Parts: sequence; C-alpha cells; structure tokens
Amino acid sequence: DEMLRVVPPDPALIDEFEPGWYDEEHPFFARHAPMYRSLRERVGLTFLYTEVYIGGDRIRYILDGSVGDDHSPPGYLDSVPDADIDAVVRAQVEGTPFVSGIRQWEAWGLVKVSAAPILDRDGRIVALAGADVDIGVIRTKTRNALFAVLGVGVALLLASGLVSLWV
Repeated sequence: DEMLRVVPPDPALIDEFEPGWYDEEHPFFARHAPMYRSLRERVGLTFLYTEVYIGGDRIRYILDGSVGDDHSPPGYLDSVPDADIDAVVRAQVEGTPFVSGIRQWEAWGLVKVSAAPILDRDGRIVALAGADVDIGVIRTKTRNALFAVLGVGVALLLASGLVSLWV
C-alpha cells in the first residue's frame, strides 16, 4: 500500500514506484482522478496534482487532475526551478506550504505555483498537493470584476441623475 518507498531513519526516497503505480488503470487512479479533475475545474485552477520531491531538483508526479496535452502521467519526472527547491524541500520535510512568485514557464505560460503537504493517518508527510493558477486567468477575472464595478457605477450615476432631474 505504498507508492514510493522511504528508507528510515533517513527521509531519502527510493526513486521507484511500487509495481502497478505507473498504470492509470490502477484502482487508485480510477478512484481519485475524477475527483481531482472535478475539483480543478470547479475552483478554476490551471493545474491540480500530487507530487513527491525525490532530491536535487527532481519531483515525480503521482496524480494529475489535468487532461489533454497538459496531463502528466503517474511517475512523470519533472524538475523544480532553482528558486523553488528550498521551498519544496521545506514543504515535504517540514510541512511548510509555499506559494511561488509569478513565473514564465516555457510550456505553461505565466503561472503561480503552490504546494502543501499531504499527510498519512499517522501525520507523516507522504507527498505534496500542488495547485497552480495561470496568471492570465487571474488578470481576466480582475478585468471582468473591474468592468462590472464600472458598469454598476455608471448605472448608479445615471439613476441618480434621473432622480435629480425628477426632483
């Protein structure tokens, strides 16, 4: 019942999945992937995933709520930008959540990345939950909210002008 093996007392991970974990047909993925996809869409996240830091600048994706070209299959190996390595290590070792600065990614565009620890029943950190937002989405929502406020303001000015003329 484990995905990656940890060798106590050193928190180093053995960089291999247990048999069957690279298969998205595994019951674990069949049970959890639809919930991840639904949650990602409902809250408007660009990416929602779980990952495990395996040392250096490397992470392995476990479960990804993305679909299509942006989907990372289980076990997909990726690298962490140098500026975020310490934050990822603190998140996985100490349980300190982090939010990165806004960064331009070649593959994904302008994105803000965050991660928080996933704990097992005994309170041990077993992975990280990552949630990323495309800053373009934030800018669009901010612009839409600004136009809505502007529209309400103009409507109120017109209404108050009409009331003033009537009075």
